[in-house]
Amino acid sequence: MLLVAVIAVLLLGVPLGVVVVRLISDEVAQELRTDASRLLLGVEYSLSQGQGISPDQLARNYPDRYLQVFVRGKPPIVVGSPPPAGRDLTEEARSENGYVRVSRDAAQIQQDTQARLVLIIALAVVALGAAIGLATVTSLA
Repeated sequence: MLLVAVIAVLLLGVPLGVVVVRLISDEVAQELRTDASRLLLGVEYSLSQGQGISPDQLARNYPDRYLQVFVRGKPPIVVGSPPPAGRDLTEEARSENGYVRVSRDAAQIQQDTQARLVLIIALAVVALGAAIGLATVTSLA
């Protein structure tokens, strides 16, 4: 009975861990793509209205992001701190007037992923503990 429980936990827990890691990675990439598209739309709108682009407003609207805005004929706008080299996740959006680049530190995502994997491991340990308890009670009866 204990062997069956161990196999069940492994057959369910390992794929669940893999799926969680992939889902988090996909979610973060989609979020950055959405941020880049939204930022580009905002920049395009500001340019069409003859308004300037406020770095302070960008920082408030996109916290924990490193933003680079490149518009033809204007100096680049950079907001936030760049992530450490090799640990950045970046998405871009382009238009005929320029492009934007949105980056985020991968360490934040790794912490979230690790926390969820620890939760999965804790649940697996609880399931194995319950199986051991049931196996013990069954063997004594």
